[in-house]
Amino acid sequence: NTIAATDASEKLFQDHWDDHEGWNRFLGQLTANHNAYTHPTDERVFYGTSYNPINIGQWRTEFFKDSDSSWRTGTPGITVRLTSPLEENVTPSGGAITLKAAATSMGKPLSRVGFYIDAARPIEVFASPYTTTWRNPEPGSHNLLLIATDLAGSVGLSQTTRIIVPAKDVPGSILCETWSDANRGTLDEVISGGLFEEPPSKWGTLPALETPNDQGIFFYQRMRGFLTAPASGAYTFWAASDDQAYLYLSTDDNPANKKRIAVCSSYVTPRDWIHAPEQKSPPILLTAGKKVYIEVLFRQATGADNLAVAWQGPGILQQVIPGKALTPLITKITLK
Repeated sequence: NTIAATDASEKLFQDHWDDHEGWNRFLGQLTANHNAYTHPTDERVFYGTSYNPINIGQWRTEFFKDSDSSWRTGTPGITVRLTSPLEENVTPSGGAITLKAAATSMGKPLSRVGFYIDAARPIEVFASPYTTTWRNPEPGSHNLLLIATDLAGSVGLSQTTRIIVPAKDVPGSILCETWSDANRGTLDEVISGGLFEEPPSKWGTLPALETPNDQGIFFYQRMRGFLTAPASGAYTFWAASDDQAYLYLSTDDNPANKKRIAVCSSYVTPRDWIHAPEQKSPPILLTAGKKVYIEVLFRQATGADNLAVAWQGPGILQQVIPGKALTPLITKITLK
């Protein structure tokens, strides 16, 4: 990418680079072409052209100074903003969240407003009032971007809004918190350094005690929730990860009583339960129907990554702990 700009405008560009890249991702994972940035004499500072592979068309975006002296992207004269919900934490009603927007154009009439949720194909509304329904939102943190388009194809972009959908206190998943873009050492170092006391970058739930492979580099994760054994007896647990993982289990539903029962201290291939003896826990007695607190800490540095926790017990052959045995920890989470 080539940037031709003054020092001052380069600084402004760097300040807003994340926002600019963000809206490109929201437009169906666009491939951006930033080869012709300019610095005009008016208040419009940067513009570029992006091409949309899902055939929404060719988009042009600009950073410009709005009437309230804030820098925005899009076409001056087209404004769009979210009017509902206004709070960050939103509990669905009847399994859905109502989204409302206000949009205006000082030029050509508006043709539509698109609601882009987590970079997916938009929910589009073609006439005012710009209201739509987001059905069955997944628990976790989501990003919402609004794009208003006029009849000439010019666009106005809203600020990105974060919407947090709380987890439900029902069996079937476990809470997963992520600290992204972090390279602060081993698990022992970040535990003593207080990383897990800091707000996470994002959170969501997992349908089993296993993460998707190859999520990225330099991050930490914490899985928290409750485990319910289907039958009374002795259970054995295993942890497998790339890079590091610590597995904790409490004697009851109190996190304060947790003890570390298994460790994966070196990277292993997915579900490799026998790479090192410390990956396996001693037999642990569990009572049918009784919830016990379970926690996993996970560190990823570079290269591939994976994490899984397995168990074996009465009537259960060795397997990844399924969602039906898990309940997520319900807690208020503040994101950084």
